[in-house]
Amino acid sequence: MLRQLLVSNEKNFVYHFIPRAGASSLKYHLQKYLEGVVPVHKDDVEVHDSPLHKEIRKVARPVVDLPNYPNHFKFVVVRNPYDRIISYYYEYIAEDFDKFLEYIDVLRHDWQPKKHDHIIPIRYMMLSGASYYDRIYRLEDNAFEMIQTELNLDPFEDVRFSVSSRLGEQHPLTETQMKNLCDLVEEVYDIDLLTFNYTREDSNYLRRMHYV
Repeated sequence: MLRQLLVSNEKNFVYHFIPRAGASSLKYHLQKYLEGVVPVHKDDVEVHDSPLHKEIRKVARPVVDLPNYPNHFKFVVVRNPYDRIISYYYEYIAEDFDKFLEYIDVLRHDWQPKKHDHIIPIRYMMLSGASYYDRIYRLEDNAFEMIQTELNLDPFEDVRFSVSSRLGEQHPLTETQMKNLCDLVEEVYDIDLLTFNYTREDSNYLRRMHYV
């Protein structure tokens, strides 16, 4: 059972966080509004066994509980699937370049929730029916600024956590690897491409790597 709901009664919202879709940064910005969370300093977020994630695990609620909050503002942040999958690769696998094809094989055949929640297609993590969510934000469309404004939150610090964006400069994918990965995304993550209206041309990573 996926536990990805963060509830704030103070600010009357429910955030359904999606791994690899700005979740660490947004958890950091929202933590002070979550009951039962001990605030974590920004220097302690990008560390092994991060205390932020420990705190969040204490209060995260099952996704199936979403209908239990009819009067809360319920939202989710989605991300281009090309960027989600490349991001995961750079953060967890790029140091061992020989594992690229193994990674592709896992994405194609073996992304069960209990083993690989970071790479499940987003649509399969969400409750079916868009009516469960008051707002679906796309990360690329100034999602953080919109959330801060629309939920009337204190201004967010100028802080974003992204190990993968730094690694990308050190371990560029080859053209063959990029093709394999793009073909994979269009096969396995087609539901996300269609549901959230994403294309290859929208991908920040693919543009940075001059693949589109």
